[in-house]
Amino acid sequence: MGHTIVPEHIINLNLLLKRAALLFSVILLTFVKGYAQQFYAATDQGILQQVTITPNGPVSKNVNGCGSGYFSIALWGNKIYYIYITQFFAGLNVADITGGNTPQVTNCQYLASIPPVNSMTVDKNGILYMAGGNSLYKLDPKNPVLVNLGIMPYGASGDLVFYDDKLYMASYSGIVEVSLDDPSQSKLVIPITDRYILGLTSVVSNGAVRVYAIDDQGGRSELIELDLKNMLLKGTAGSLPYSVYDAGSTVETGEIPVITLQRIDVTRECNVVNKGRAEIICAPHGNQYTYKLNTGESNTTGFFDNLLPGNYQVTITSNGGEEPKTSPFTIPDFSLQDPVVTFNKTDPICDIAGSIKLEINADKALYRIKYNNAVYPIDHVFADLIPGVYHFSIITPNGCLLYEKDCTLVQEVCPPIVVNDIVIKPECDFYGEANVTVLTAAHPDNYTYSLNGISNTTGVFNRMLPGTYQLVIISSGGSQAEKQVTVPDFTLTKPYVSYTAKNAICTLAGQIKFNTYVEGVAIGAIKHGGQSYTPDETIRGLSAGTNHFVLLDKQGCIITELDIMITQDSCEPVTFFNTFTPNGDGVNDLFRPNQSSNPIAYKLKVFNRLGQRLFESESIYDGWNGNYNGKPVPTGVYYWLCNYTMGDGQVEVKKGYVTLLR
Repeated sequence: MGHTIVPEHIINLNLLLKRAALLFSVILLTFVKGYAQQFYAATDQGILQQVTITPNGPVSKNVNGCGSGYFSIALWGNKIYYIYITQFFAGLNVADITGGNTPQVTNCQYLASIPPVNSMTVDKNGILYMAGGNSLYKLDPKNPVLVNLGIMPYGASGDLVFYDDKLYMASYSGIVEVSLDDPSQSKLVIPITDRYILGLTSVVSNGAVRVYAIDDQGGRSELIELDLKNMLLKGTAGSLPYSVYDAGSTVETGEIPVITLQRIDVTRECNVVNKGRAEIICAPHGNQYTYKLNTGESNTTGFFDNLLPGNYQVTITSNGGEEPKTSPFTIPDFSLQDPVVTFNKTDPICDIAGSIKLEINADKALYRIKYNNAVYPIDHVFADLIPGVYHFSIITPNGCLLYEKDCTLVQEVCPPIVVNDIVIKPECDFYGEANVTVLTAAHPDNYTYSLNGISNTTGVFNRMLPGTYQLVIISSGGSQAEKQVTVPDFTLTKPYVSYTAKNAICTLAGQIKFNTYVEGVAIGAIKHGGQSYTPDETIRGLSAGTNHFVLLDKQGCIITELDIMITQDSCEPVTFFNTFTPNGDGVNDLFRPNQSSNPIAYKLKVFNRLGQRLFESESIYDGWNGNYNGKPVPTGVYYWLCNYTMGDGQVEVKKGYVTLLR
């Protein structure tokens, strides 16, 4: 819970109540070796002051922060407990306090509501003790429940303090030793009747605790040293220009604080190469510590930056008089943990810019590259680079610098244009045309090839017709080369193609079958009339006339193209005369078909009226002479039947009558 701000009129009322009750304030003063003793005071205006006792007297400084309305205070370690009070109510708060040149109170929190009390201190275990009137209380901040310890025979005037494990209280009659076992047995140990004592304070001097009383002199306060061993008043240590209601210091427990070093954290510096940072961590404390290295560097924060690898020793001192603490620590050589980074570079050549890529022998996800204030992945390729020195920083993903590395690029000489070969091959898909490929020696720059009015960067020219051309090569680096290129007419050296063809006949179209190899090259397919055929297929349906064929290899490239003439063979049907005269005069002596017919299969049969077969022949040249069994048959009409097949495979059956005359 946050602190409570008390209105000014309530603070003034508190001050009147405090004065009326003749409150004493117990202040523990901390001796600062070589400088002064220091404590904190709650003034009659509710303001917290840091008081330093110097050889020239006390010096005050305001303590800023979140608290206000300070009435009674107590310090334990780096904690300050403070009470603000009204006529009927008091609130207990806790906060963190930081000493030194700029003292400050932070993290104010409300703890508990308590009855109005005017005195407070804390023991070495962190237990708070309070007094109001003749009542004595205690409260554990970890369990903030107020416990009433009993009634004392003396009334509290302002403060409490521990000394030599005993609790002392400022009362209206003087200094009282309080019995914690039985508050009613508390006793007056230093009677004071001629001074208006409002407080007590303890300080450390030469390793021992001294106690002072604070005498209110109407807007001023005088510090008077007490001898609590012999119960005497000693001399004064100076005065303050205000009334003190209560005070506290880090030794009001009665014990001199001890510097407790918890650990020394060593980390790698984020923004410099191979340097470390040491953080000296001590237990919470209210006094100001000074940390000094054996190198001479010192501060009050405990942070040491930009330390080179090596062994160090830190000495911790306090303005509270604690014994100094010394401890060694080591800043390791962080570079021994770093991965090995190498450059994979390409120097600029010709007009080609250079490039740099960093290679690492570790997990790439753990590192980044910083270049020109931009961050890149560790495997980033830096391209389009001109000659020069390039500076790279290797960093972690959160931006911490590991180390720096330079890479130098130099301009390399551009090589001349060298033509190794010009390969000219027949085009795969275009018969009689050529493919020209220009082969040059390896080169880093870009070439532009020009041939027959065509330019490209590949050096490959397709569908070149036979002829002589001028090849021009221009390098992006500025070089130029020329060479004459002659494309032959591949159609002049046609390969020998073997095939078997049949002409068209009658209604039968022509056909052809190619040998499956052309001069050792296997035919992959044959194209004709928009159709594709397998190499072992008989191509049928060829019309009479010139037929164009394209022979392809297994890769689909043209082997050759050729034209083959298919002729139309004659087709004479079989016909017969209806009479014949087998009289031996040499004219129409045989019954047979016209001799110009050309069937590929033929059979003729002749019958008499009774169906008796008189003659049979399978040749158009073999006719019936009018005899049967070697004897002439009578004149008359005879029946014939002829079956024949023409060249197109068409089977015909003809029959009729023939008259035999003699």
